[in-house]
Amino acid sequence: MKAAVKFCGGCNPSYDRVEAANKLRRLLGERVEFVAPDNPAVDGIIVITGCPTACADVCAFCDKPMLFITSPESRDEVMRVIANEGVTAFLRLLSVSRTTG
Repeated sequence: MKAAVKFCGGCNPSYDRVEAANKLRRLLGERVEFVAPDNPAVDGIIVITGCPTACADVCAFCDKPMLFITSPESRDEVMRVIANEGVTAFLRLLSVSRTTG
């Protein structure tokens, strides 16, 4: 499976978005290959925004499943689900339009 991380512009971050991405990468390990968002082989996009406004421009990825992380709480919930259920849960979460906390 190939996934990409897309960040917002960072105008009003309430938490460390890069740290959130790194934690997810470590948790998913070698089970998910992280690629650039514009890679044609990407299976889904993890959109990490600094606040609940979630204003990241994702128009270029409208045809891909996206998982939105907008707060430390939503980050923690996504990580909890993946830790407990594995990559299958990650695939299920990608079908969610937004995860907000």
